[in-house]
Amino acid sequence: MGGFFGVASKESCTFDLFFGTDYHSHLGTRRAGMAVYGENGFSKSIHNIEGSPFRTKFEKELNTLNGNMGIGCISDYEAQPILVRSHHGSFAITTVSKINNADQLVEDILKGTTHFFEMSNGEINSTELVAALINQKDNIIDGIKYALDVIDGSLSLLILTPMGIYAARDKYGRTPVVLGRKEDARCACFESFSYLNLGYSADRELGPGEIVFFNADECKTLVAPGNNYKVCTFLWVYYGYPSASYEGVSVESMRYNCVFCEGISMEPGLAVQYHRAARRQAGANQRGYVMGGRYSGKGVYVFQELLLDVCQ
Repeated sequence: MGGFFGVASKESCTFDLFFGTDYHSHLGTRRAGMAVYGENGFSKSIHNIEGSPFRTKFEKELNTLNGNMGIGCISDYEAQPILVRSHHGSFAITTVSKINNADQLVEDILKGTTHFFEMSNGEINSTELVAALINQKDNIIDGIKYALDVIDGSLSLLILTPMGIYAARDKYGRTPVVLGRKEDARCACFESFSYLNLGYSADRELGPGEIVFFNADECKTLVAPGNNYKVCTFLWVYYGYPSASYEGVSVESMRYNCVFCEGISMEPGLAVQYHRAARRQAGANQRGYVMGGRYSGKGVYVFQELLLDVCQ
């Protein structure tokens, strides 16, 4: 999956960016990165987090990432955020995406006089592809709209510029983008709980296809949201952290209610297995099934918090 966090502040954003990004660590296990903009321009750092957590990799670099605006990401695949220089100027971009027609889009773009960097597996970095699509148009807003329209799959993104941050949600709202604010700072993120411990309060969720631009002072809607919702329900079932909330429904309560309903509708004597139920899912599943009224008080086993068997 992957997740991101962006912040614009009147003071240094490094602390908020570091911890805001770290709160998305459950969404990816391969790459992580941060990019900031300050008096000395853009600075960026990307690390492999397969062998050690985000904090361990980045805490020594906090003094070198100086700026009042920044974006960070946890990625389950490609290295990002990336820095781009084009006719739009210089910007940093990070995405949460699943591009089903990537090969066709790359082929279409390569008909012009351009190039892509190949990754070691021969594929193109999806975030670089999105940047190339944006650069097909005369301005960033039209470029983002174009990328959302031509991509078959899902795309939500953050773009850091010297003037502020663009945030855009997937055309069908498959993945979330949430806005938060506090005095002298604003943020945009994937997980709604990620800014709470940093002193931010909830502002609102972006709608499907909505594009906004924000800095420390204000947030402007550039493209109004659509009405066609196709939210990824697996966010509640698996990916989301228990304290997260999507479309006003908390992850914990959704998991509880799903298994509660399953519990009250099952035939007596039927066994249920939740394979590889990670620690953050198992608790709500257990409680929901027990409260469903089909549990006798015996036969609940948790093996290393990865396998949950509930038997009558």
